[in-house]
Amino acid sequence: MKFLNAELDVKNLYIKQDAATGLIAIIAIHNTTNGPALGGCRFVNYASVDDAINDVIRLARAMTYKSAMAGLPLGGGKSVIISHPGITDKQKIFEQFGELVDSLNGEYITASDSGTSETEMKIVATRTKHVTSINKSSESLDDTAYMTSVGLVRAMEAAVAYRLNKDSLSGVRVAIQGAGNVGYLVAKMLLDKGAEVVITDKNTELLNMRANELAISAAHPETFAETECDIFAPCALGGVMNSATIAKLKAPIVCGAANNQLQDQMAGEQLYENNILYIPDYVANAGGVICAAAQAGTISKDESWNKMLNIYDSVTNVVSLSQEMKKPTNFVANYLAEQRF
Repeated sequence: MKFLNAELDVKNLYIKQDAATGLIAIIAIHNTTNGPALGGCRFVNYASVDDAINDVIRLARAMTYKSAMAGLPLGGGKSVIISHPGITDKQKIFEQFGELVDSLNGEYITASDSGTSETEMKIVATRTKHVTSINKSSESLDDTAYMTSVGLVRAMEAAVAYRLNKDSLSGVRVAIQGAGNVGYLVAKMLLDKGAEVVITDKNTELLNMRANELAISAAHPETFAETECDIFAPCALGGVMNSATIAKLKAPIVCGAANNQLQDQMAGEQLYENNILYIPDYVANAGGVICAAAQAGTISKDESWNKMLNIYDSVTNVVSLSQEMKKPTNFVANYLAEQRF
């Protein structure tokens, strides 16, 4: 099925359901002005189909802004496959999803995301060529988590140069919320640069494993927002920047890899009013989509590396213009992105 609904802030919305396999797949295309819509496929459980639709539209919109700010010849899209107990054949599910992607004739390019990996994308690739996140090597230009992490560290360097007047991350205390692939890689990179790192995660087993391996402090997730630090780095779920969390923050900078960190645009205003420098998530975490663009062949690997390094300049531009316009950084980043699509 295909739906068009301007009220949902989406160009196209595609839904495919198959009772025999339990497939419920949703693809949202937010904008294709600059090129095909690129965005990952999530395989997660939702309380309802409406929740899944709301999530995929919100994420697709963020991808448009992220690609625009990174200067990529791409639009924004996202997809979700609803995970539920009725699914018995995961192979078949992702084959059907690949067929849905292929039916869009290149309007949408998919990739791995929460709940999916190279394994699932290789299944999708048996049904369509419009897929990335396959045949990649870890901690390389082909690894989206690695490129996201490198780009985030560049964003942090720009943030501390602007706010703390420091020319390196040495001695900077960073509180990382999330010990998954990106949080773990960022912690490693920060330690190599002489930073002090404290980390948390709701998965206690994973948290302790990461903390022990890296010899860093682990903190309880419920009180983590109150950690004394120079940079608070959300690297897990979105929506963590809300009025309650912001009131507890003891950091002059918020700069992380999680998507949609602000619960709403008012949260960005609250951070600004509290004199906390917020680096908009889709500026700081653009390394992943830059990597995916190279995998999709829309830019070269050399271009992807240069664009990833340019995240530093993008951050500097946003925060400088924020000061000049006397507007929150999320407002400024949106304004700049919207000039490009």
